Amino acid sequence: MGGRMARGASGRDLLAAFALGCEVQLRLGLAVSPEHYDRGWHITGTCGVVGAAVTAGLLGAPGRDRLAAALRLASLQTLGHREAFGTEVKPFHAGKAAAGGVLAAAEAARGRFTAGAADVLPDTGGLLRALAPGGGPLADFSTGSGRVGNSPTTPSSPIPAASSRTPASTRLSEPTTAV
Repeated sequence: MGGRMARGASGRDLLAAFALGCEVQLRLGLAVSPEHYDRGWHITGTCGVVGAAVTAGLLGAPGRDRLAAALRLASLQTLGHREAFGTEVKPFHAGKAAAGGVLAAAEAARGRFTAGAADVLPDTGGLLRALAPGGGPLADFSTGSGRVGNSPTTPSSPIPAASSRTPASTRLSEPTTAV
């Protein structure tokens, strides 16, 4: 499903869609943190599905209404509790988030779930309130004024994912020398 959505996209389009998906995921994470994490949620599963829907939607569900529909459906597929940390279930959260985002974009590309979709993220009674009932800096998320990467509550990372502490991604962030 994902490969079909990206067919015909240029490398520039792929990178732009990925970057925007990461940006949305990070901003959503900032908008619900730290309360979200403190309440036991695993942010990769809860916010990752929205970032994946943005990436897949930009590639396969063009148009504002269809992208909004993809976000609406993705926001209903959040999952993941910190109880899974230290188990083989934790990576499932990332995989399920990615699959959910692609599914949401594919359904939106087919014209499904478009009624009222434009209101999913600005509605503080919806996804944001479900993830962090106490409220987060919604203005930072929706206006682009958030401080991604240097928030006092979010550690800085050279890689747009929480996995920056894993051995593989840590190696990616280290300088390399010519062989």
